[in-house]
Amino acid sequence: MQQGFMSQSGMISIHQDFTLSPDMVEEVKVIASNYDAQYGGSTSAQIAVITKSGGTEYHGGAFEYARNTALNAKPWNWIPGDHKGQRAPVDIENDFGANIGGPVKIPHLYNGTSKHKSFFYFNWEAYRLAGGASVPTISIPSALERAGNFTDWIDSKTGSLIPIYVPNNGFAPAPQGLSASCRTALNAVGVTAGGQQFPGNIIPTACISPIAAAYLKFMPTPTSPGATNNYTLSRAVPDTLTANSKYFMFRIDHNYGYSDHFYFSYWRQYTAPNLATTLPREIANDRFTPLQNSPILRFNWEHIFSNKMTNHVTLGYLNRNEGDSTLNLDQIGKLPGIAGVAGNNTLPSFNFSDGFQTISSVAANKTTRPTWVLNDLASRIIGHHTVTFGAEWRNVGGNIHFLENQAGTFTFDRETTGLPSGVGGSPLAGFLLGAVTTGRVAFRSIPAYYPRQKVYALHVNDSWKLTPKLTVNYGLRWDYFTPSREKHNHLSFIDPVGANSAAGGRFGRLAFAGSGTACGSACFGREFPEEPWKKGFAPRLGVAYAYNPKTVVRAGYGVFFARAFYPGWHGGMALEGFNLNDVLSVGGSSGIDPPFYLDTGFPSPTAPPPLGIGCTLGASCVNSGFDNGRFPISGNGNGSAYRPVDANRRPYSSQWNLTIERQLPQDVFVSVAYVGNKGTRLTSALQPINVLNPFDPQVKALEANTTPIAPSCATGTPAAGANCSYVPELNTVFTSDSQVLFGVKSPYAGWVAQLKNVGACSPTVAQALLPFPQFCGPLQGMNENHGNSIYHSFQVKIEKRYNKGLYMLVSYTNSKIISDASDNVQQLGGTWNASQGVISPFEKRRARAISGDDVPQVLSATFVYDLPLGKGKRYANQGGAVNYLAGGWQFSPFIHYSRGTPMWFRSSNCQVVPQFRQNCLVGLVPGANPFLQDPNSFDPGKGPLLNAAAFETKGAFQPAGACPTCTGVYGYTGSGPRITNLRGPNYKNLDFSLSKNTRFGERLNFQLRFAFFNAFNTHYFINNGVNNQGSSFAFVNDIAAGGVNGFGAWDHGNVSPPRTIQIGARLEF
Repeated sequence: MQQGFMSQSGMISIHQDFTLSPDMVEEVKVIASNYDAQYGGSTSAQIAVITKSGGTEYHGGAFEYARNTALNAKPWNWIPGDHKGQRAPVDIENDFGANIGGPVKIPHLYNGTSKHKSFFYFNWEAYRLAGGASVPTISIPSALERAGNFTDWIDSKTGSLIPIYVPNNGFAPAPQGLSASCRTALNAVGVTAGGQQFPGNIIPTACISPIAAAYLKFMPTPTSPGATNNYTLSRAVPDTLTANSKYFMFRIDHNYGYSDHFYFSYWRQYTAPNLATTLPREIANDRFTPLQNSPILRFNWEHIFSNKMTNHVTLGYLNRNEGDSTLNLDQIGKLPGIAGVAGNNTLPSFNFSDGFQTISSVAANKTTRPTWVLNDLASRIIGHHTVTFGAEWRNVGGNIHFLENQAGTFTFDRETTGLPSGVGGSPLAGFLLGAVTTGRVAFRSIPAYYPRQKVYALHVNDSWKLTPKLTVNYGLRWDYFTPSREKHNHLSFIDPVGANSAAGGRFGRLAFAGSGTACGSACFGREFPEEPWKKGFAPRLGVAYAYNPKTVVRAGYGVFFARAFYPGWHGGMALEGFNLNDVLSVGGSSGIDPPFYLDTGFPSPTAPPPLGIGCTLGASCVNSGFDNGRFPISGNGNGSAYRPVDANRRPYSSQWNLTIERQLPQDVFVSVAYVGNKGTRLTSALQPINVLNPFDPQVKALEANTTPIAPSCATGTPAAGANCSYVPELNTVFTSDSQVLFGVKSPYAGWVAQLKNVGACSPTVAQALLPFPQFCGPLQGMNENHGNSIYHSFQVKIEKRYNKGLYMLVSYTNSKIISDASDNVQQLGGTWNASQGVISPFEKRRARAISGDDVPQVLSATFVYDLPLGKGKRYANQGGAVNYLAGGWQFSPFIHYSRGTPMWFRSSNCQVVPQFRQNCLVGLVPGANPFLQDPNSFDPGKGPLLNAAAFETKGAFQPAGACPTCTGVYGYTGSGPRITNLRGPNYKNLDFSLSKNTRFGERLNFQLRFAFFNAFNTHYFINNGVNNQGSSFAFVNDIAAGGVNGFGAWDHGNVSPPRTIQIGARLEF
């Protein structure tokens, strides 16, 4: 918040887009708990910023801060003499600018008067970045694998070759299967059916997709041996959109008489395009970012009615103009596209599992997020009461031009070249064959949409000084965030209680915003699906008692509501029926048949209207049954089109605290506090509505295997034709609506044909039993907010005010947070390795665990020490030249220590019916030590961090008898918690700065500053979760992981940057 005006854009509250230079800021206040009722829209702290203004005298300055490769230490994993050369990664950064402020004087025109005065302040800053502090190591196809030779595809835990199999439908008649020339080549080496291993683990040249080959020829040569983590760039790649940016801020103040103060400020950011790439430009997946610019305008008027009453009005506008596109647009027409897609405005994108680098990008977007804010705050003193009251109005918008993914995104993992049991497979083998795991293509009749939201707030607060020692603050805030709507009613969503005429009248339809002839019977009747909730009353109470002049006790309680949250960039919009985000995934009788092959093209709509879907997008497709057989997804193709009816009831926290503050001798202040926080209705991924109950006895009985597993499978050398796959009755596919499978009937006439024609999911027994069998996927609420959390902390702060050249601030926090919805940005329900979204809604209690970002202990200390040198100090105090050299030095260290964040463990080889919406959480073996090394002294050269023998094995999640190590039962999801209390490495860091101030006369000062970040050049392996360096994974947490990176191994990335030295100079007058 700046000058009473919110500085957060869009409907996901992006405050990082509006950075302020320190030279723009006069004052920063962090309001942590029990703040006045005038503040709202957050369940945590508020940051209030006051920008600088001019004064009665002219002041200004210029500065530059620089970092350079020659000053940085080498990365922790830098090896002299290797491909990286004899130097540290390129890291050249320059931050420079200038500012000036003072009274407004125009010769012969304006000089102000005693009553009417004007002041100005201007600040300009620019930032340039070339390279970065760290060089990434990535995984790319090895030279062998590019030629189809997968003899280097090795399981790191067993040392065994990971077999590559012919896709299950590889011998299906054209165009569904492999090419005729490939089938001929396979027949020549004795392969006659899908599911057989490629002889020698080598794919014949005739089977390699020409499309895959065209892209792979631009792949760089690996710099290291092995199948993964085999390419380290020769340079660092900037990881910020603002690598080349400019900022300026202008403020004008005018005092009109003694009662009115007007001021206007204008802030703007300009960012040059980011052209850096990880892979060669022809196949780069990095996004080209055209000019990013963000304006913020504010007008403020302060009026003094009397010595007891004032009023402050703020009108503000902000926007975020941005866009991104691909860097290889010049390759369109040179590199092949995929037949059947919506368009070729970009190249297609190819994604891979096992950590392999994505090839190309489908970005083609332009977005603005205009926001208007008007608020008024009045203050009146009435006896012993200071009453503040006010109101606020916000108009939040987004103008989204989204042309992404018309060329298609195609994902490859192990499934299509593995067995249904989970044995074998490689994502790169699937790519070489063109055997797609999942294909996504966006077809659009509405390329742009305009989400809108309004906010209204009222608040009143009273600070009542009951006695000279006792003050009570109490207040009440009310605010209302409307659900998001689309300006032109181009909005569709799942209505779970509406009748679906194309599904036999069953509940669950696609509904459209508004009413009238445009959508007819499919209209919902209002502009959004949520019930508006207007009961957001938030009481605040604070008490301060001065026990004596040196001791103060404070206590408080308050309720704090968050904003109406919509994840992603699209403001809660879905345009199903207007647009089609077509998704085709593996399926078939094996469950892992590729839905199509790259060379045969995307088999979804390819022709002009009716596009093969029986309707015209934006016209006859605007009907309640359009999403039957599909995954209802949001406007940008990422997330669900289901917005729960109760989601406008906003998340809130109840906070309470008790603090004792004591002044000690020598200007030392001690503060001891207890802080508690209970989060309610937090953003979550807990209750999808289209899920089977895995504990229902009738459903559980249908997990029985349809065909017994052959005994020879347990030996590791199955007999020819032996069945080693477990296919539960729930996965049996209907072939017609008249069929009855295991006592289960088709949900309605035409259901089988609907699902088969669309191809997004199969008409299985499990699908038929869902609450909404017409829809694919779990229907996870886009803006669901059913999560809860509880936080307790003990906090100590010791501060020594500046005295005799020394300032000190030491703080310590001991805390614990438990949550079932620990992420502040909702994860997709199917993300197996996310910290949430992996627990069935029928076992919700299991989701309650330590929060993924829980840091139980944090210690930090800051010191500022003026060295006793120079004039007026203890040493070298004779003045003159000696003072210029020795005086004005200041040393400022900053020490930080914190415990590591929690780890969580999963198994990607999870044998669970997808309709259960469960994933496998790996449990610990009682009494076993989970660590092979101390996390705080971990050495990758000595092997993995984690002890796989201390965890449930991969085989525990596979049906017994399916392989030599398979010991489990189908549907077992593990005994582990969502997040464990095992901790990754602790974080320890020392930064310090050394600065010198040299004064020239009364008005001119020159400062030279040297800053040392990570001064001791310690390295820190970044754990999963959020801990100081960001959210990432340093250690493989998948018990089923194979290849070079087995379970518990370091992933060859995610290490903290090395020591960086920054030199700065400032000239001020």
